[in-house]
Amino acid sequence: MLLKKKKKFGLSGHIAYRQAHLKRISRRRQQRLFVLWTKTKLSFLRIYKYVIFAVVLVVLGGGSMGLIFFSRYFNIQNVEIERDDLRVDVTVAQKILDRFLEKNLFLLNKEEVVDAVKVNCLEMEKVKVGKSFPHTLKVVLEEYMPVAKVRTETQGNLLLNERGVVVPQKLEAESHLPLIVINNYQNDPEYPRIAKYYLELLKELIGVEIGKEFIQPQKLQLILTLISEFAKEFNWETELIRYFPIEEEIHLKTTKGFEIWVSLSDNQIKQLQKLKRVLTEVNLNSLDLAYLDLRINEKVIYCQKGNQCVLNLQ
Repeated sequence: MLLKKKKKFGLSGHIAYRQAHLKRISRRRQQRLFVLWTKTKLSFLRIYKYVIFAVVLVVLGGGSMGLIFFSRYFNIQNVEIERDDLRVDVTVAQKILDRFLEKNLFLLNKEEVVDAVKVNCLEMEKVKVGKSFPHTLKVVLEEYMPVAKVRTETQGNLLLNERGVVVPQKLEAESHLPLIVINNYQNDPEYPRIAKYYLELLKELIGVEIGKEFIQPQKLQLILTLISEFAKEFNWETELIRYFPIEEEIHLKTTKGFEIWVSLSDNQIKQLQKLKRVLTEVNLNSLDLAYLDLRINEKVIYCQKGNQCVLNLQ
């Protein structure tokens, strides 16, 4: 087996080797320092870019916030109203919406506009609000449908919507709507006594205004339901309804020539049910009726024409 002899260096060889070794170490150190410096420089540049970007965002954001909150650029200059029917009176709504002029359109709460219109315009069923930047507020108005006519002694026929609010006349809608006639208490011999206790109510009946509630919506719905039920269940069509607001009752005049008296303060379903029970025992359609009275509990009182009870119709 051959052994390789270790090469021997002289003094000069050791010095040269040492110098070469130091140079290699120096180059590695320089390379590491260069890499470290490069990374540090890149990190600094990256941070610098982020700082510049953040400063730009702050400047732009501050400018935008200033434009929104403090500038008049987004102030409302115009209010556009659209309506589902050109005959819808928007005079009151226009006055309400004019209050929002010069308010900031960007910051405006739409619900605030909707509430303001609905509180002051009871005839409006839907209020839709839109924004057309930079200056225009857009509002779409839709009315409740008219469901009945109402006649007073002082103002003739008026239209009521389903909320019991008086609305402007729409002639083509009048022919098929039921007519509610308000009882004229001034012709009642007991009027002085009635006026003593119900003066405010009587004033409301006389001072009817468009856009104001004339009858509570719950009571109006009861009246309309009764009209529908009498037609569907008994084939008795209603010609007109006489409404007694103080007594809280109605007298429905049918096309067959007799009246049906119903209490609005009592349970209407029970009144209809007891009428159905009576019809199983008595053929009321075969009688020449003057009126049917359903107001008394558990009783149905009927009066035939020619009898003394007809005087109750006066």
